[in-house]
Amino acid sequence: MIISRFLLHFITIPGIAMILMTGCLIAPQPIELKTQPPDSFSRSGPMPLPDKWWETFDDPALNRMIEIALTDNFSLLATWDRLRQAEAIAVRERAQRFPSLNGTNTSSRSRDSEGNQTDRVGMGLQMAYELDLWGRVRANTSAAYFDVQVSQADLNVAAITLSAEIAKAWYALLEQRGQLSLLESQIATNEQVLKLVTLRFRQGVASAADVLRQRQLVEQTRGNTKDVRAQIETLSHQLAILLGQPPKSVDIPSDKSLIQLPPLPDTGLPGELIHRRPDVQAIFYQVQAADARVAAAIAERFPRIDLAGALTTNLSSTLAGGAFARTPAGLLPVGWPPSRHKSCCPSLTGVHGEPKWNERKPCSPKFFTIMKPRFFRHFKKSKIH
Repeated sequence: MIISRFLLHFITIPGIAMILMTGCLIAPQPIELKTQPPDSFSRSGPMPLPDKWWETFDDPALNRMIEIALTDNFSLLATWDRLRQAEAIAVRERAQRFPSLNGTNTSSRSRDSEGNQTDRVGMGLQMAYELDLWGRVRANTSAAYFDVQVSQADLNVAAITLSAEIAKAWYALLEQRGQLSLLESQIATNEQVLKLVTLRFRQGVASAADVLRQRQLVEQTRGNTKDVRAQIETLSHQLAILLGQPPKSVDIPSDKSLIQLPPLPDTGLPGELIHRRPDVQAIFYQVQAADARVAAAIAERFPRIDLAGALTTNLSSTLAGGAFARTPAGLLPVGWPPSRHKSCCPSLTGVHGEPKWNERKPCSPKFFTIMKPRFFRHFKKSKIH
């Protein structure tokens, strides 16, 4: 009795202490950013900076292409799927904070040498729960949710980068189209000058070198035109790929003139601009997730307490006899009655398959409970009195 009280006292005090310290030993500490930004930095514009920054250009063609790209771009869709994957992992990690319940079901069928068939069915419930004394499960859950924030920031990075690439390629295409127009007008001007120089040469005023020099200038301008056309084709294919479509399958707008630039945006301080950048946010959340995983790794060094319980049940039923044989009296099981009963039931050992009646004793009530109802009704209609 003294030993039992001593053990109870020895086990109870540490247990109470462990419960009081639940979740207090291993906890990620918040990170405080202590910076003092200056009051003013550089010149900033008056226009507020919207999330859809491309709408400030007031370019319907650009807006339409970016909307298509945000829906059909393959790289953006892959980033979106990674975000959904991170969300599913976070839900799975959070589920570990609650008890788990599993159901089991087993079934079997056996037959002995006498033809008796036995069916067994088993069902069970199993429950398990981990006492998160050291905060391991909570730390893993926090790390998973920080991973979701990282994936969300990566998605924003991909969307901003994609929209910037489309705007850059679109306005580069407009620039090349304008360059092509200038070159075509320059070719017309150079050809006109070539005609004048040739006329002067025929009149003996200009030399042959002047004519050859002007012809060289015309051909050089035509060569520059081919380079610009190739660049236009490349930019058109690049826009199609960014839109998530095969080249030459997208109707690129045929605009040629550049837009009027809007006023400068209100960017604010450089520190505020950095805080708004999604790539910086992704790195910050990665640090937070790593910190939570360090806390979970430290908690792995301590004992883990799991609570488990199970509830099972087994059901079995036995059916006497095996395959059925057709007799003049109807369908009856082969081997009926069992050898342990000398009943009035027919035995299929007669001549030409006819039943041979044994001793006329009442059949066992226990045997009736095993047989199917139709056999019982057929037995009641037989010659047994």
